Amino acid sequence: MKIFLISFYLTLSFLVSIEAKSQHYIDSSTTYLKGASNIFVSPGDTIYLRAGHKPFLLLENIHGNADSMVVIINYGGKVIINTQNYYGISTQNCTFFKITGEGVNNISYGIDIEKVENGAGIGLSSLSNHFEICNLRIANTLLAGIYAKSDPDTNFSSTRDSFLMEDIYIHHNLLMNIQDEGLYIGNTKYFGQHINYQGHDTLLLPHLLNNVDISFNEIHHTGWDAIQLSSASSNASIHDNKIYDDSYRDYPNQMSGIILGGGTKANCYNNFISGGHGSGILVVSLGGQKIYNNIILNAGKNYFPNNLSMMQYGIYVNDISVEHDSSFYIFNNLIFNPKSDGIRFSSVLSKNNKIANNVIINPGNYWYYDTINTSFKSQDSYIMLTDNTIEIDTFKNIEQLNSASLKFTDTLNHNFTLLSSSPLIDAGSNFGSFSINLDFYHNPRIHGLAVDIGPFEYNSLFQGITDEINIKSLIIYPNPAHEVILIRNLNTTVNDTDINVYGIDGKNIKMLLGKIKHIGNNEISIEITHLKKGYYFIQIDKTNTRFIGKFIVN
Repeated sequence: MKIFLISFYLTLSFLVSIEAKSQHYIDSSTTYLKGASNIFVSPGDTIYLRAGHKPFLLLENIHGNADSMVVIINYGGKVIINTQNYYGISTQNCTFFKITGEGVNNISYGIDIEKVENGAGIGLSSLSNHFEICNLRIANTLLAGIYAKSDPDTNFSSTRDSFLMEDIYIHHNLLMNIQDEGLYIGNTKYFGQHINYQGHDTLLLPHLLNNVDISFNEIHHTGWDAIQLSSASSNASIHDNKIYDDSYRDYPNQMSGIILGGGTKANCYNNFISGGHGSGILVVSLGGQKIYNNIILNAGKNYFPNNLSMMQYGIYVNDISVEHDSSFYIFNNLIFNPKSDGIRFSSVLSKNNKIANNVIINPGNYWYYDTINTSFKSQDSYIMLTDNTIEIDTFKNIEQLNSASLKFTDTLNHNFTLLSSSPLIDAGSNFGSFSINLDFYHNPRIHGLAVDIGPFEYNSLFQGITDEINIKSLIIYPNPAHEVILIRNLNTTVNDTDINVYGIDGKNIKMLLGKIKHIGNNEISIEITHLKKGYYFIQIDKTNTRFIGKFIVN
């Protein structure tokens, strides 16, 4: 049996409206575009970057609006940036824009920042807001791959009471050989910093983020955390990313595949994290979030491998910024061969926490706890509760040193889908009100009598689906939208298509069932006037193929 994920994107992102708009063609020698100065851009315009080598690109005062983004896209081939500058691309005071490398059909990453010798790949700062970054390759940077934040200063224009960064969508990018963080989104100093301003002790609080989605990125070999999200206090998610070899510089407090940072309330799901030096998922957030369907392999095993006291974990949760009485829900993850504990839980301020349906295999501390002078036992290494006052329920977790009896398809090649004889099938605890309706490959849960344990739901109907198909001829517009979205070029009929829409919490939006109309064989319209503002996922199943993507209601 072989089940594969279709990480397909329906061009659901912020597309230009169907009206005729202006097109601007920019030569490769041009490095600076300033709105209302050397370029006059209106909402809905497209800026075409001609193929070729470019030392860097600075965008300033480029503005779309909520209905019509400004799109910056490669034209005629790849745009290649190799620079000794301190950034590859920088945006300053730009709003409602999209930077994309989708300009040529057979080129996945049409904007290629192949080296930034003295800085970051992309910086999105100086009150830049409402943006999408997709289909870029970023490699060989001295600092982070992507920075997205406007740090507060004594102008007080980007402090928490003055500015909210929102509608941030970063997806389908490839990052390689990044010396610091892969993605650095939001300010890490959630509680602010004190400065002396005009003789007075002044607390500068950084801005918050709302409506953040980080998904379908592939990140290889970062010196620090692969994905860091901080100060994202509402409507945020990190999902469907692939992360390999994070935190190779072994720098303290900068070591994880994904860090849900201070001030963040983000669901984290369907991520694949393998071979990093740091913990798989580090949680220092507000709480009130779900962490589920993640696959975490060999977390921390390369970090001082001969010193078991230098610990890293599959998932680690603590109290740095947690809101009192909030809860963490850790469901259906697979944690395989972590250096220390499978799940280490140190939050005493949170309440009603739940850890269920996880598979934890061979935690390194299983052997370590029996050799040191501690009250902990080997079995504690699977789920380590560091304080006896922690309020938590743990149930239906599989804790073993070896996975052979669990009947995964092919563990050597990291295929952890289930054989029909797996004891994990129908063995989990159902979610009740937690609304986890999809598995790691976006197949429906629950199939059968009960939820399966681990990130995969066994269903023989989904055998043979092809991995990572990306059909870009499908178009959904307008996006964002507030009344109707249209899907074109689907080449389907009402009888062979199953369409479902999910909220960012994974809950199926049943009210839309009567709002879907087929217009011939090539177009579908969905009325969305009943939906609240925010992100939504659409899933279209046609015979043996699945398409998934996202739209925004504004």
